Amino acid sequence: MTRYILPNKNVVQGDTPFVLNDVQYTGADMLLQTERDALGLKAVVEQPYPTGDFQFVNEDPANPGGYVVTPYPKERIVAELLALAADTRWQKEQGGLTVSGLKVSTDDRSKLLLMGASIAAASAPTTYTTPWVSSDGTVTVINAAQVAGLATAVSNFVDGCFQTFATVSAGITAGTITTKADVIAAFQ
Repeated sequence: MTRYILPNKNVVQGDTPFVLNDVQYTGADMLLQTERDALGLKAVVEQPYPTGDFQFVNEDPANPGGYVVTPYPKERIVAELLALAADTRWQKEQGGLTVSGLKVSTDDRSKLLLMGASIAAASAPTTYTTPWVSSDGTVTVINAAQVAGLATAVSNFVDGCFQTFATVSAGITAGTITTKADVIAAFQ
């Protein structure tokens, strides 16, 4: 939709009625270009919307179609990056991993089930077996040593997620991690 600047500097949508010199018009789009020129209407040249993280974007009142970009305060940027780091850590932690060919879910329920299997396996280390359902639906019978291996791998994986989070949080606070892309890349 085209917008137009009126001679009095007001901006109107092309299909919006307006009054100019005490005359009511049904909309600038309804006029011929020669009529718009005669009335002194100028089409607003729309600039591309600014991209980037951590900024307020408002239309520039002195330049219709342009924008005024104001960076967020540092405290807000830090808070948003820390929130993103926490969410990214949680997503990674819940995303699962593959251990010895088994696709292992690492959501909170799966970790509890693995903890229960670990306790049961520890009580019968030479005879314990259980059917384990991988995150892809494959059922594999595993023994006590395999349960212990899964539990260790999942524990190390979760610890790694929290260690990465601690490193990223420190970097955000110190100002060495300053973009969303930096946060996300740290967890890859």
